[in-house]
Amino acid sequence: DKCWVWNTPADNAEEQLEETKFALKFGNPELAQAFKTKFEEVKKQNEEIPEFKALIGGSADAAPKAPAATPGAMSKASSAAAPAASSGGGLFSSAKPAEPASTAASTGGLFGSSSNTGGLFSQTSSSEGGLFGSAASSGGGLFSSANSSSGGLFGSLASSGGLFSSAATASGGLFGSTASTGGGLFGGAAAQTADASKPEANEDDEYVAEEEVTHIPGWQASVSLDVQDKVQTGEEDEEELYSQRSKLYRFRDGEWKERGLGESKLLKDKATGKIRFLLRQEKTLKIVANHFVLGPSPYCELAPNAGSDKCWVWNTPADNAEEQLEETKFALKFGNPELAQAFKTKFEEVKKQNEEIPEFKAL
Repeated sequence: DKCWVWNTPADNAEEQLEETKFALKFGNPELAQAFKTKFEEVKKQNEEIPEFKALIGGSADAAPKAPAATPGAMSKASSAAAPAASSGGGLFSSAKPAEPASTAASTGGLFGSSSNTGGLFSQTSSSEGGLFGSAASSGGGLFSSANSSSGGLFGSLASSGGLFSSAATASGGLFGSTASTGGGLFGGAAAQTADASKPEANEDDEYVAEEEVTHIPGWQASVSLDVQDKVQTGEEDEEELYSQRSKLYRFRDGEWKERGLGESKLLKDKATGKIRFLLRQEKTLKIVANHFVLGPSPYCELAPNAGSDKCWVWNTPADNAEEQLEETKFALKFGNPELAQAFKTKFEEVKKQNEEIPEFKAL
């Protein structure tokens, strides 16, 4: 109850009248019933039209016409209602008009066959050819075949050639092949428009060897890019008392942040006897911790971090890693408890030594 089936004697969906059987399906029975009611209503209305009354009455001289078609737009073969031997033809005029007055229309239709001028897709023996005119057409079509006198856009073996005409064309196409007399845009080896002789090389384009300027008399560069044999680190006048690879953290903005992995060192100045703690990042050698090991409590007093025996935490009143003195809290982590304990022993030892220096005693 959701699908209706019916036959029609003259459907024009494919631009030619033919008997067709349709089925139309709806979403629910109510929509299907509404369609049926309206369909039967308009059918009765059409039966009152005089032209359709003759068809229903079975007149032998009447033939169904295409709905909403202009005169000559669809003249069907062997139809008595089609105008016989029309000079202009129809949009899809056939090769067999009803009247025997002429066997070929003078101009044909859009797809006319066997006409003098042909249609858009005219068939064999048309004098002018169509857009896709076949062989032996004098005018040729857009894609006309062999033996056309003027050729088409892609004509092959034609006298004038097409856009992509093949070999032996008189004037060639855009991409004319070998042996074309006129040649194409990319004509072959035997084209008349052969490559012109190359111009002689310009003497100004010849390569001139360049000589690198390494010295200018009377001028000296302010910066030297010479590679030094040894880089000065500032540790040359200090004695290394302790060194161990470890990872340093700094407490900043309420959380621990990693500063770098490298050698934590205790260095003693040979002239003054002052001892400092220093750690550089091992890849960049950037200083991330640099301060003297001293201070009243609670400064420089090692404490385990969260109960760990591999990490020590301490505060310093004046770290100079970033070239300005600031109070900083550090955490130094080692690979095992033994290395951590060895650092603590040496750290507390050098702290006592710094406290004996007169300058630090006053602090």
